[in-house]
Amino acid sequence: MLQNIYGIEPKNICYVHGECTGNEEDELIFGHGNKKRIMEIKNIIDGYDRRSLFQSERTNQLEYECLLRFMQNLEKDVNRCKWVTEMFYNRFLEEPEIINVYGMSLGDVDFPYFKQIRDRWPETKWRFGYHSKQDEDKIKILVKRLAIPDFQYKTFKFDNPIFREIMDIIVAKTGIIAYEEVKSN
Repeated sequence: MLQNIYGIEPKNICYVHGECTGNEEDELIFGHGNKKRIMEIKNIIDGYDRRSLFQSERTNQLEYECLLRFMQNLEKDVNRCKWVTEMFYNRFLEEPEIINVYGMSLGDVDFPYFKQIRDRWPETKWRFGYHSKQDEDKIKILVKRLAIPDFQYKTFKFDNPIFREIMDIIVAKTGIIAYEEVKSN
């Protein structure tokens, strides 16, 4: 996608969670990084009396144990993903001028990757695109967690002249048919 829309050379792209191109060796990495929820489930299980004679209590405990196994099996190997990205970053000798962040959920699962980038290139400026007030709030939280000073980042809403200019370039480069926006009454 990045190759087609933005014309980025494949050697300059690292798909942290894999890529599916239709080849046999393709790998997609699924999962979560919700260690907090796993701990909550463990604490619930620990609260049950294993000697209880009440069937409903024993059933609830077994259900939580099953949920715990499910959550643990779906836990993503974030360290492996970070290792892959580190190998990718090692190819770049200079610190990037700007790190652009568009279209990410900015959830807890993304934080280790942002921290890795921030630690590697602490002087780089950041630019965050957002669509809603909720997105903007997530950016503020992330920037605070990463200790990015105000002078080192900018945000922009995906409905401004810069966004329109970028969109026009993408449309021209890819031959996408762009339709006029229709406003509803």
